[in-house]
Amino acid sequence: MTDLIHPEQLPRIKEMVSGYLSKLIVKVSTMKMAIPAEMSNLVASCLRLIQAFLNKDAIKLDDKDIDADRVVNNYVAFCVIWSVGANIHDGDRNKFGVYFKQ
Repeated sequence: MTDLIHPEQLPRIKEMVSGYLSKLIVKVSTMKMAIPAEMSNLVASCLRLIQAFLNKDAIKLDDKDIDADRVVNNYVAFCVIWSVGANIHDGDRNKFGVYFKQ
């Protein structure tokens, strides 16, 4: 994974992912899932999405017109929501959204 991701962004990505997931996994495990899933599989999905979106070939973060921190923030948040939060049953999605925003 590290050879595909922008190396200067790895500390930021690691900090964000561990920050989000350390809190969300505990909360999500109490919510109803649309399809039963292991938390480790949801985390793996999140990391694969991050690798796909923040790939050196997919996005050029060294462009002076791009705010790299903002791009990384947006993509990491998107990946967490669409991996960890995507499988939550409709009845608990609002709870997830509120908790995620906090």
